[in-house]
Amino acid sequence: MAKVFAFIFAMTIMFSSAVHTSADELSTGSKIITLTDAVKEAMQSNPLIRAEANGLKATEKDAGIAKSYLMPKLYIEEKFLRTDNPTYAFSLKLNQKRFAADDLMGAPQTFNNPEAINNFESSLNIEMPVFAKKAWTGLRMAKKELEVKQLDFSVKRQDIAYQVFKAYLGVQTAKAYLNTATEAVDDAREHLRIAELRYKSGVGLLSDTLRAKVAFSEAEQNYLKVQNDLEIAKSGLALVIGCNEGQSVDVSDETILLQDEPLKTAIVRSLQRDDIRAMQKRIENADNMVGLASSDYLPTIGLFAGYQVDDHRTMFGDEGRSWQVGAVLRWNIFDGLKRENEVAKAKAIKRQTEEYCDGLKKEISFKVNEAYLRLQEAKKTVELTKAVLASAEEAMRLINTRYQNSLSTMVDLLDAQVSLNTARSNMVKAENDYTDALGRLKYQAGSLLEDILKK
Repeated sequence: MAKVFAFIFAMTIMFSSAVHTSADELSTGSKIITLTDAVKEAMQSNPLIRAEANGLKATEKDAGIAKSYLMPKLYIEEKFLRTDNPTYAFSLKLNQKRFAADDLMGAPQTFNNPEAINNFESSLNIEMPVFAKKAWTGLRMAKKELEVKQLDFSVKRQDIAYQVFKAYLGVQTAKAYLNTATEAVDDAREHLRIAELRYKSGVGLLSDTLRAKVAFSEAEQNYLKVQNDLEIAKSGLALVIGCNEGQSVDVSDETILLQDEPLKTAIVRSLQRDDIRAMQKRIENADNMVGLASSDYLPTIGLFAGYQVDDHRTMFGDEGRSWQVGAVLRWNIFDGLKRENEVAKAKAIKRQTEEYCDGLKKEISFKVNEAYLRLQEAKKTVELTKAVLASAEEAMRLINTRYQNSLSTMVDLLDAQVSLNTARSNMVKAENDYTDALGRLKYQAGSLLEDILKK
C-alpha cells in the first residue's frame, strides 16, 4: 500500500512539473535558437528569400519559353465563311468537292453573280523551324540568365545570413548590456544601503544618502531602457528570420565563433563571390545579345504541313478533303538600318557590363581591406578595454573600502561607480564590435553563410 501511495505522489509531482514548464513556455512566448538554426530557418522563412526563390522559378520557365520557339507547333483551326464573292464561291465549291457539270450552266453569268455559299473549314496544321539562328541564340541567353539568377539568389542568401548574424549579435549584445545594467542597479542599491546605515549611525551625511538615492534611481531607469532595447532586438531577429507575427525568439548563450583569416586569403576568396560570378555571366550574355542582334542578317527556314476538310452544312464536316506541305525561306534584306543599330547597342551594353564588373571587383577588394583593418582595430580595442575594466574594478573596490572607513566621500564613490559602469559597457561594446567586424570580413569575402552553416 505504501508503494502505491509513493507512486501516486511521484506521478503528481511529475504532472505538476510538466504543467509548470508548459506555463513558463507560454508566459515567455520565446524559443531559444542558435545562430546556425536561426540562419537555417531564415533560409526557409524569410520573405525576401521566398520571393527570390519564386523569381528563380519564373526564370526557369523563361528557358522553357525560349526553347518552345525551336519546337514544332501543332494547332487546329475552325473557320466559317458565307460569301457571294465570285472567286471565293467558285473555290469553296471546289474545296467542298461539290462542283458539277450543272454549275457550268449559265456561265459566265453564274460565275460573275454566284449565289451566297456557306463553308465550314476545319484544318490541322504543323509548323517546324529548320534554321532559326535567333531562336537558338535566345535559348542560350535564357539558359545563361538562369545561371545569373541562381547566383543572384545565392547573393541574396548571403545578404540575409548577414542580417541574421547582425540581429542575433544584437540580441546577445542587448542581453550583455542588461547584465551590466543589473550589476549597476545592484551596486547602486548597495551604496544606498551603506549610506543609510552610516547616516542612521551618525557617521554619515544626509547628502550622501540623497546622492545615493539619485544614483540608484538613474540605474533603475537605465535598466528599464536596456530591457526595452533587448525586446526590440528580439523582435528584429524574429522579423529577419521570418517568424509569424507575434512569435518571439531568444538567443542561446553560445559564443559566436568565426575563424579569423589573413587579408590575402580573404581577398582571394572575395574574387570568387557569387555577385562577381553573376556579373561575369552577364558579360557572357551581353556577348550573346550581340549575336542575337547579328542573327537578323541571316535567313530563317521552316517547314509546314496541313490537312483541311470543308463542308457547306456542319462544323468538322468533310465533304471535301485536301492537304498541303511546303517550305518557307524568309530573308530580311533591308529593315531601315534597324539591325545595325541593334548590334551597336548590344556592343555598348557589353562594354558597360564589363566596366561594371571591373568596378565591382575593385569595390569588393576595398571593402575587404577595410573590414580587415576594422577587425584588427577591434581586436586591439578588446585588449585595451579589458585592462581598463580591470583597473575600474580595482579602483571601485579600493574607494568602496575607503568610504566605509570614512576615508573617501560619496562623490568619490559615485564617480568610481560611473567609471566602472562605463568600463563594463565599453567591454560589451568592444566584444560586440570585434565579433561584428569578424562577421563583416566573412561577409565581404563571401563566406559568411558557409562558415555559419558548417559549425
